[in-house]
Amino acid sequence: MGFRCSWIAVKNAEVNAIPARRKWSAAQTLDEAPEDVGTYTFRIGEWSVLFADGSDSFLKLEAADATEAREFAEEVVFFTCSDT
Repeated sequence: MGFRCSWIAVKNAEVNAIPARRKWSAAQTLDEAPEDVGTYTFRIGEWSVLFADGSDSFLKLEAADATEAREFAEEVVFFTCSDT
């Protein structure tokens, strides 16, 4: 077992305006921590986050998605991790 996730955070932009969000027809909007893996969107202050959790989801976000998000956001942060 291991941990796998990827996320893109954008500052001062709505999460639905991020092109990568369109790939996630089933993404859930969260108000608290999820119990299951999958794809999620949430806000932390002025940041909107697209989060892909688990081995079936974490590869859905790529560096190219973060690059594309730059035209819609003041700042963009991209992270991906697989410890297995």
